[in-house]
Amino acid sequence: MTPLYLYSPKTLCKDVRTTLEKENIYDSSRKVFSSGRPEVPGNYMSIPIISNQLEQSLKNANTTFSRLRDFKHLGLKQTELSIYIGTELRPELVTKKYTLRDIIKRFITRCPPELASSTVILLEDLPKRWTPYPPMVLLSSNSFTSSTWVNYLDNLKKDDRDEFFKEVASFYGVSHLALNLSIPNDDLLRRPEKLKPLFGDFGPRLDYSVEPTTNDFEEGFWVTTTQNKIHQTWAPRYTMFSRGNISEKARVLNFPQIKDEIVVDLYSGIGYFAFSYSFAGAKQVVCWELNPWSPASVEAMCRGVLKNNWTVRVVRADEDVVLEAETAKLVIFMENNNQAEQRLGKVKACHINLGLLPDCRKMWEASARMITSAKAAWLHVHETVHEKKIDVWREEVQAFFQRCKGSEWIIKVEHIEKLQIFAVLSNFKLMNHRNDTSKANRDSMS
Repeated sequence: MTPLYLYSPKTLCKDVRTTLEKENIYDSSRKVFSSGRPEVPGNYMSIPIISNQLEQSLKNANTTFSRLRDFKHLGLKQTELSIYIGTELRPELVTKKYTLRDIIKRFITRCPPELASSTVILLEDLPKRWTPYPPMVLLSSNSFTSSTWVNYLDNLKKDDRDEFFKEVASFYGVSHLALNLSIPNDDLLRRPEKLKPLFGDFGPRLDYSVEPTTNDFEEGFWVTTTQNKIHQTWAPRYTMFSRGNISEKARVLNFPQIKDEIVVDLYSGIGYFAFSYSFAGAKQVVCWELNPWSPASVEAMCRGVLKNNWTVRVVRADEDVVLEAETAKLVIFMENNNQAEQRLGKVKACHINLGLLPDCRKMWEASARMITSAKAAWLHVHETVHEKKIDVWREEVQAFFQRCKGSEWIIKVEHIEKLQIFAVLSNFKLMNHRNDTSKANRDSMS
């Protein structure tokens, strides 16, 4: 019988093993061993199992690691999304210092290119950058895309090509491999349609014009990463994740006057900034998701909320809700954010996050009207601006909000954060000096 293993996060290993023992699936004759690699953060364990049922499931799969769809009956809480089956985990790759070049050279020796001279070119053009999200690795967009590589891979038989990417995935110690192609700048919805799966089941390709079903989500492939002690979950085929805004999310954690206050996030996505506000102690974060295929983003956000042990309420466009009476830590509206002002009603928000690039000007005026608190309040405005034009942009935005709020309010640019040479993230502090007459506070705004 072919040896079988469950590929499980280390944090779940004990619970998984105990459950498998109860089900008489755990193979005590073999050892549990680590399947992680130094370049892949997050430890994974290979747990030996013995089961005709599992073996049959594996034989019907097309990949080395296949998701076990019926693992729910073991009673684990949603862990079926991150547990995999494997027959060729090859622990020698974990203990010996093989390089990716070694792995690919060995494969090319078995399946040589038509021109012998191409071997040197192929081995000199290997992926140099990748991003690990166990059990997935995203390769940089230029990986295996040169004309020599494209020609070599196209000439391989499908089974050999699948075997090639299986070898690469095994090197990284993961079950899923994809190219992280760039999302076009003009795609305001930031859809990951350019993701190119190379190995593993990323779930069915769905039509963005049709609302996904619960079954679609069950069939999808979901991953979780942790930044600043905050867990975020998403489905790479249906929603995007930007690791580059980690520094801005960390900065949000230190924003003033968040604890026990109401925060509004008008472009929440999968919870990039909403989760940071919540982690920082906000009483409630009220969110809107722009994407018309928002159920995928909202589903990702809800999964992340649960992993962070918070509470969530999802409100559809045709539902009524009284925010003053809502106790959930996060409230997510699945509707266009042009309804935000009406939905908030008399709720007084101290922070409004406008986190859309290339700009969120459409909601500037409405967000200014949403600031009604007698205390200081902040607007966090994101926009794509060349660094040479930042000073002009600062004056333009400050003047705009000053006109919106009138002379009773003092508007101050507290901070501008530059990302590369184009994107700027700024904090605008608004204070109604009629409601705050202390000299100290007025001086602090000057």
